[in-house]
Amino acid sequence: LPHGTLLHKYKLGERTFEIYRTSCRDPGFLEYQDKIQNLMLLYIEGASQLLLEGEDDYERWMFFLTYESVPVSGRSNRYVFVGCLDAYRCYSFPDKFRIRVSQVLVLPPFQLQGHATRLVEAIHSEVRTDSSVFDLLVEDPSEEFIRLRDFLDCRDALQLSCFQRESIKQDFTKEMQEECRNKLKLHPKQSRRVHEILRLKSTNLVNRQ
Repeated sequence: LPHGTLLHKYKLGERTFEIYRTSCRDPGFLEYQDKIQNLMLLYIEGASQLLLEGEDDYERWMFFLTYESVPVSGRSNRYVFVGCLDAYRCYSFPDKFRIRVSQVLVLPPFQLQGHATRLVEAIHSEVRTDSSVFDLLVEDPSEEFIRLRDFLDCRDALQLSCFQRESIKQDFTKEMQEECRNKLKLHPKQSRRVHEILRLKSTNLVNRQ
């Protein structure tokens, strides 16, 4: 059975996928994580080995895992590993935490199907409602992940009051930065980037005025 707590189910055609959140405290997960790490080293350019050394590391790290749930006649469903997202907490003065996404993997047979999007949305759902989280960061993102993050952050920012059509045409403001941080947990640099993307989107490039 999958490790952790079920967060979300979704379907692609007739196929069912499930996302779980787990931690180093889950019995047997550390051994399972070693196998995932080998896949990351194989498939992610520049991937680094995750070293978990002691209680502090066990508390800091969180893992989001996607599985395909495959029906088996007369038996319990079989779970096929699809991908994962690792993240960890670090202290933010004076009384908050930053969450840093470390690595994201989707195995080749499952790529270009939206699974990475679902994993990022899963961690968004977890951290954006957590009052102890100051913001969400990404370590050394690839070009593909930057595009994914920009798309999701721009989509979600359009739901904020400060990013409505007339406001987005104005210069970036402190109010925009604070609303992005409070509601979307965006770092100021990322919220400014989102503003520039949406501002360009709303600009009539034909009208020189």
